[in-house]
Amino acid sequence: MRYRASTCVNLLESDNPRLVNKTWASNLQEYGSKDEDFSTPEMAPQVLRSDKVKSMSDFFGGGAAVSERFKTLIESFEPDGHRFFEVSVRNEKGVEWPGRFFLWHLRLFIPCIEVDRSTMRWVRLEGVAARDVLGWWDGSDACVNTNQTKGHHVWGAHPGSISDIFCSDEFYRECKAQKIRFLTWYKCQETDEPWSPEGNEWPTEAQLNSEASRMG
Repeated sequence: MRYRASTCVNLLESDNPRLVNKTWASNLQEYGSKDEDFSTPEMAPQVLRSDKVKSMSDFFGGGAAVSERFKTLIESFEPDGHRFFEVSVRNEKGVEWPGRFFLWHLRLFIPCIEVDRSTMRWVRLEGVAARDVLGWWDGSDACVNTNQTKGHHVWGAHPGSISDIFCSDEFYRECKAQKIRFLTWYKCQETDEPWSPEGNEWPTEAQLNSEASRMG
């Protein structure tokens, strides 16, 4: 089961000058998977602004920030997979939302997507942050190899696609039971066939060439 939020969180302030005035989602993709950048609370943003949110949410900006109760739920299922830093979440007018919120530094990545059976595609980024990342293309269908995810409940499929969070059926059911707000849920296809790293953990040239031609 994959989920993502339909809201956006913009970064307002940070003790890390590289992150000022950037969206948190892009910062996560550029810096979030590197331990040295968010190894201490002092390196993490201190204030986030939530756009488009009219009522309290447990999940902001594709996983940028979560409420205390959602943090507790995540840690109960995956106690060693993630890191959280307390943060102030404010609305468009700068008014602080009541309650405690935390930056969610996703640290558990499990290669599990059968790319050629999904609407995810490999894209090669250029420049300073050059790397190959998985992105959505013409839909949001994903095929998860369950041999890769046994024993886990909340994870990311690839460091370069950190805004897409996957979870087990057990975690999904508990979110529903606790009325965790506001997430959009997508049911994944599943397979238990033998896992092949080629094309799934790294792109083949054919995959990159095909995507380049489609995007060109």
